[in-house]
Amino acid sequence: MNLYEISAAIENAFMDCIDPETGEIVGDTSALDDLQIQREEKIENIALFIKNLKAEAEAIQNEERKLKSRRQACENHADWLKKYLANNLQGEKFKSARVSISWRKSQAVEVEDVWKLPAEYIRMADPEPKKTEIKEALKQGIEIPGAELVDNLSMTIR
Repeated sequence: MNLYEISAAIENAFMDCIDPETGEIVGDTSALDDLQIQREEKIENIALFIKNLKAEAEAIQNEERKLKSRRQACENHADWLKKYLANNLQGEKFKSARVSISWRKSQAVEVEDVWKLPAEYIRMADPEPKKTEIKEALKQGIEIPGAELVDNLSMTIR
């Protein structure tokens, strides 16, 4: 029985034990006592289940933190090794049976000072340069104070 059914059974048992004319308790109240014990056990079990769920959720959250920390450490180490490799290869290609390193040219916008940019190249919500628009304008030969196109080499490891 669920808690709702137990409460309804207690009410029915209580009504069966009372004389409707006098209001006196007549009859056997052991069924009422048994139902009350069932109710208390059910409440206790539900409360314990809640405690278990909260403890499990906390354990999962702690494991998530540990995994996130491990993931970040791996990512940082991989980034450091990639910079180290790029610094030593300096654009040289490398190929073996298990790995291939190639390079591709890309361009990026470097903004020295956001406040020097014309207003049309700034997102005003939080002063942030509109790098895509700046890049297109710079490629067309438009001079934008505070911004320049920089050529980069980015390494691809497969």
